[in-house]
Amino acid sequence: MNPITTTVPVQAVVTVTDNGAPITPDSVVWSQSDNRIATVDPTTGVVTPVAAGTCLIVADCTVTTPSGTKTVQGVGTVTVTAVGDNLVATVDFQPIAV
Repeated sequence: MNPITTTVPVQAVVTVTDNGAPITPDSVVWSQSDNRIATVDPTTGVVTPVAAGTCLIVADCTVTTPSGTKTVQGVGTVTVTAVGDNLVATVDFQPIAV
């Protein structure tokens, strides 16, 4: 087995909808459930793979709707796989409805 020499960061993206229409969150704070698998920059949402495996990624979003400001949380999955000498992260997020 080849040692892992390079990691490939990926941008996590969360979609928030209000009555089916996409809205832009006022703010998003990102976190991960297991930093032994992947880390996520809390401000930018850039996911950096650390080791092969799966962990959760969380997006805490503040949104403003006609009915006021709300905080919603989305949970997605980060799957890190070894591809040759690289670790590659794949992020799967479902849309969040407010």
